[in-house]
Amino acid sequence: MGKPEFVNSMEMRVRRNLEVDPSQDEQLGIAVTFIGLRLVKEARAPLPLWRFSQRLAAEAGVRSSADLARLSDSVKLLLIKTNHPRLAVTQSSSTPGVGYVYDRADPETWPVKSSR
Repeated sequence: MGKPEFVNSMEMRVRRNLEVDPSQDEQLGIAVTFIGLRLVKEARAPLPLWRFSQRLAAEAGVRSSADLARLSDSVKLLLIKTNHPRLAVTQSSSTPGVGYVYDRADPETWPVKSSR
C-alpha cells in the first residue's frame, strides 16, 4: 500500500521549498535533528517555529530564497515527516510559520498547555 496523497503532497512541498532532492531526505532529517536538538537545548525552552527555522538555516549556512513563513512551513513539514523520538513540533495550526519546536525528552522545553 502506497503513501496517502496528502503525505506525498507534503513531501513535495518540503522539497520544493528547501530545494532538496528526494535522495537527500534521510541525510537532511539527520542534520536537522542534530542541529535542532542543540538549538532547543541552548534555548532551554520551546522555540517558536519561525525563530527555530531562522537559526536552523543560519547554523546550516543555508541562504533560503523562501520567505520566513514558507521556510518555517517547510521545516515544520520536515520535522513531522522525520518523526524523531525527541525533536518535535506542535501541530495545533496549519498556518505557515506557527508552532513550537521542543525536545520530547526534556520537560523544560515542552510548550505550555492552556488549562482551557
